[in-house]
Amino acid sequence: MKTLALAAASVAFIAAAGSAFAAQQIDGTLGAVNGSTLTLTNGQSFRIENPAAVVGFIPGDTVTVGYADEGSQKVALGVSHRADPTKND
Repeated sequence: MKTLALAAASVAFIAAAGSAFAAQQIDGTLGAVNGSTLTLTNGQSFRIENPAAVVGFIPGDTVTVGYADEGSQKVALGVSHRADPTKND
């Protein structure tokens, strides 16, 4: 029984690690956030799993989006503000 539990835990760990390596990121300018979709000005869109992750973001913000491909959809894993070198803050 212990061997079965250890094997199951190992498989779960490997599956989770495989998902982490599939993550990608892109820098861009936020075009819009509509419901559960975030769109960059270049036309790329991402499904947002956690709407709280984009509270405070407004169109025109320079952002980095961490995402994973799930079938034909890109799912945003995280969004962060990125410094825009063309703006003097």
